[in-house]
This record gives sequence, structure tokens and C-alpha cells, in this order.
Amino acid sequence: MSFENPINYVAKEPTSRVARRRLRMRETLLEVGARQFCARGISSVSVEDLLIEADISRATFYSIFSSKNNLLEFILNPLFDILVRKITPLVNLPAKKAFDSITEIYIDVWLTNRDGLLLISLEDIEACEQFSSKYTGLYEGLLSVLVNAEKENLLLNGSAHYSMRILVTTAIQLLKIYEDHPDGETLFRNTMRKLIFGRD
Repeated sequence: MSFENPINYVAKEPTSRVARRRLRMRETLLEVGARQFCARGISSVSVEDLLIEADISRATFYSIFSSKNNLLEFILNPLFDILVRKITPLVNLPAKKAFDSITEIYIDVWLTNRDGLLLISLEDIEACEQFSSKYTGLYEGLLSVLVNAEKENLLLNGSAHYSMRILVTTAIQLLKIYEDHPDGETLFRNTMRKLIFGRD
């Protein structure tokens, strides 16, 4: 399973040298923004911080993005859309297969857009009103899979809501813990399955 990286996704290759240069600056700002927001938190990062690392002028920044929050939207909205698009159809699969697919989605997004996934897990993203509908869509997609598992009495704790808490608080942290382990992906899959279902 593979995903396009929303930070690097471009519909068409621009033809003029100026357009290509502008696109490179935009991509640089998206990458720098994702990295800095993820490392320091959104409120701690200023436009000036982004300009310094990206080596881009203030005028150039504002010709591409209207604000720091606008940059954040361009980082996260495509990622939310990818996650919701991939997770929503899983409700039609058997519960354990659907959950296994969720873990694969987490792994794929971790490999292609680590900083974006870490950003989604930050508390200040949940509190951002501009992302509330996107966050709700993702949450509901994940929960629907767990509700199916609850109906089949498959969940270790018996509750879709408790299992959801485990999923959203643990999955990204486990990916982070295991990212340098040679068998990290397998350990992630097995740990998440045991946390949600117990023993098979």
C-alpha cells in the first residue's frame, strides 16, 4: 500500500522557470513548516523562524501563504483527506481485517509523511477550529471500525470508545518508539493488535 505524500503532491509540472522556482519555495516551506511545527508546537513557531530555515523572504512567504495557519492548512488538510479516504471504506470489511488495514495505513503514512502524522497527534491541532471537521471525520472513520469489532465481541476491553482512546494515544507513539528497530513495523502491528484484541 502506498500513498502520495501530500506535502510533495503537485497536480502539474509548471512550465516556466519562475513557476518551478516558486513551486520549490512552496515545497520547502511546507517541509520546514511540518518539521518545525512538529518539533516545537504550532504556537512556538513564528513566520520569522520559517523564513530563516527556508531561506525565503517575507514577501515570498506571503505571496505563497496568507499566514502561518494557512501554511499549516496546506500541510494537514491533504493528509486528513488521504486518511479519511483510506479509512472510511474499511467499515465494510470484517473487523479484524479492517483494523489490520488501519495499522498498515498508519505505517504507510509514517513512512511517507512522518511529521504530518505527528502533527495530527498534537493537542493544539485538536483544539484548532479550522481542523475540527477534518479531525471529526478521521475520528468517526476509525471509531466505526472499532464499533463493528465491539458488536462482534472482539475487543479486549469490550468497548469501541476505550479501544479508540488506546488507538489515538498509542499508535503514533509506538511508531515513534519502533522507528529505528529493524523489526519495528512487525512489532507495531503485533502490539496494536494485542492492545485492541488481546490474544487471537
